Amino acid sequence: MIKGTLEQHNINRVEYGNLYTRQFINENNQIVSHDTGREIFMLNVREDGSFISPITITHACRVIHHKLKLNHFEYHALRHTHATTLFTNGASKIDISERLGHFDWKTTDGYLHNDEKQREKTIQIVSNIYK
Repeated sequence: MIKGTLEQHNINRVEYGNLYTRQFINENNQIVSHDTGREIFMLNVREDGSFISPITITHACRVIHHKLKLNHFEYHALRHTHATTLFTNGASKIDISERLGHFDWKTTDGYLHNDEKQREKTIQIVSNIYK
């Protein structure tokens, strides 16, 4: 799904040309739309590359939550799931922290939740150490 989204973004970049909005992280770790710092590629953008704000996504999730009566579904939980999935599959805490927009990578620790795959990795690491 993410691969398809990124492919569509690349198609849109070509179609919109100079009108496509690009995002960068500047030296203060702020997301900006002018060509300074390192370019980043966000998933939650419109066809023209403009950023879809978290409040917009939060509102859409609330509508879904109430219409479908999903009592435990909320947008913020998706951030936790994303962080945990990345961590479980080997992404570093610093990279995950940057993706989540945290200024202090220690904040990211609250987003990481252990799952069965991570537990199995830990058991394997311990087994290899004490062979």
